[in-house]
Amino acid sequence: MKQGAKKPGRLWTGLLMGIYLALLSHLVFFSKSFGRDTVRTRYNLELFKTIGNFIKYREQVRPELFYMNIYGNMAAFMPLGLLLPLVLPKAGRLSGTLFSGLLVSVFIEAVQFICKVGSLDVDDVVLNVLGTLLGWMLYRIGRHIQERF
Repeated sequence: MKQGAKKPGRLWTGLLMGIYLALLSHLVFFSKSFGRDTVRTRYNLELFKTIGNFIKYREQVRPELFYMNIYGNMAAFMPLGLLLPLVLPKAGRLSGTLFSGLLVSVFIEAVQFICKVGSLDVDDVVLNVLGTLLGWMLYRIGRHIQERF
């Protein structure tokens, strides 16, 4: 392979990252199944308020709402933590990956608030960054396994 040429695997990983970001954008900005077709201007800037309420009132809340809010936010950002180190190895350190997850999450929350599609919630940012961390941990486990074999 010529010097400076991209590895074929990185090209496919970059394509996969693009598809993931397009799907994430659709989900958080346009998906009618998540109420993105209604205009809302709700916000929560109190750390752990939404998470605490979902846990406290989980018996009164529909189970799918509970799981979607708590686990869905984490699951939505796990691919970012997994793919980012593969696409941008220099940004693949834990700090760079978490910072990227934080930036993407804050951007999404701000756009949702400004465009009134969804709600701005600091707890979503916490859960998204946690999902990014879990994805990065899967990346590290995969790297460890790859290095052993």
